[in-house]
Amino acid sequence: AIQLYEQYVTNFPTSDNAYELRFYFAELLYRKAQKLTPKSRKNNPPKTARDYFAKAAYQYDVTVRKSNKLQSQFKKQAAFSELLCYEALSGRTGSVELKGAGKKLRGLIKNKDGSVSWKRETIKKWDLRLLKSYERYLSILHKQKDKDERLQSFFKTGAIYYSYKHYRKSMNIFSMMAREFPTHELSR
Repeated sequence: AIQLYEQYVTNFPTSDNAYELRFYFAELLYRKAQKLTPKSRKNNPPKTARDYFAKAAYQYDVTVRKSNKLQSQFKKQAAFSELLCYEALSGRTGSVELKGAGKKLRGLIKNKDGSVSWKRETIKKWDLRLLKSYERYLSILHKQKDKDERLQSFFKTGAIYYSYKHYRKSMNIFSMMAREFPTHELSR
């Protein structure tokens, strides 16, 4: 089935059915990647599964970008599923916690003038793509209807920046989260 869907979206990318079939093609790729990933390796899928996750993420991305007023029924689901693919590829599946939160920030350097600096780490390829997909997902989610999903997306985005010592960026993300969810325990 994967091959048939791939042939269709490759040969007829602008047909009336291409939008819907591309989404289902991505779903098949994602399911195949999941089947190839043993539970014990959920945060480190084997190479074949990683290839399928990457292909699925691309097809979900195209589905979101091709969404318009006439064809948008898969936009939110495709954006969310793209996140799941990048979480698998970056080894960030499951719940998130801030390691060292509430403690002294790692790697701070006190300068001669009294200011503080630190060396930010380079964000890895799959985490960069994950961050971009979270940003897009947040832009798709409705502020009132999708509160839980927005909260989790803010938190996970901030946690990724924090893990790479991009403290200012993570602080900005957490500040946006606190403004939107002032009473939630994650915002405190």
